[in-house]
Amino acid sequence: ETTPTQHDTLRDRPAPDSEHCLAAEQKPLFEKVDHNEELDDEALQSPLPHILEQAYYFEQAGIGLGKDESYRIWLALKQLADKGQIDKLRFWGKIFGTQKNYFIAEAEQNVDDETDENELHEEAHISDDNRHPNEEEMDGEEDMLPKSNYKPPPVVPKEERGTGVNKYTYYVCNHPGGVWVKLPIVTPAQISQARLIKHYFTGDLNKEITSYPAYSGTERNYLRAQIARISATSSVSPAGKFKFSEEEEETEDEGARESYQENEDFKGATLSELLDEELNG
Repeated sequence: ETTPTQHDTLRDRPAPDSEHCLAAEQKPLFEKVDHNEELDDEALQSPLPHILEQAYYFEQAGIGLGKDESYRIWLALKQLADKGQIDKLRFWGKIFGTQKNYFIAEAEQNVDDETDENELHEEAHISDDNRHPNEEEMDGEEDMLPKSNYKPPPVVPKEERGTGVNKYTYYVCNHPGGVWVKLPIVTPAQISQARLIKHYFTGDLNKEITSYPAYSGTERNYLRAQIARISATSSVSPAGKFKFSEEEEETEDEGARESYQENEDFKGATLSELLDEELNG
């Protein structure tokens, strides 16, 4: 009998290392897809920005992820955009973890998605925490304990998808070519708790967070809260680049205005104006 090829009597076959496993997962990114159907003009419009061009400008400033990794990220985002229901898509950034890293994509969707299982589980968890003991259970106790007059502060309601801090939907994967996972919406309580703790990301979305004070949620909730904090503190635009609609300007409400639009008449400052000492203070 002949010896099977997968068994070597003289030397054991080495187990595949992490590099070969990663190459096997990223191989579908480089495969060509044949589109036999004719696509209209709307289908040909890609929601992806010019990621390779942006990577070139970042490289000129001495920062960035490199050409090879940027190209793989572009292929992974293209794979995510091909699933549909995404109007705009961009690469948000990369967060390093102790075991795995996070590659984050920011998407703008107009389609009303169904409620995620994580959101349903979160709402059920909040309702269980706010549940009070029944009167029958209190009557069964022999020694009545003194009742506290403390009333917890009201829970700040969360913002729905497409509004406020949940305006964009975020997808995350551990490496280009991996499975994109949709992150749940973030609540005001999770953002407030994220300010009070320091935690190293591990790369596991289901990892429980051990901290003081305790954090209500797993690493996926903590990651989503930190994305909201970083996005809020790093957004900047030139004066006059965006404007509010005329209807909102006429309203007398002093509340925060959420909707805005790009000013078509905006003209950026010239290089001579930017070099002017009076403008730079």
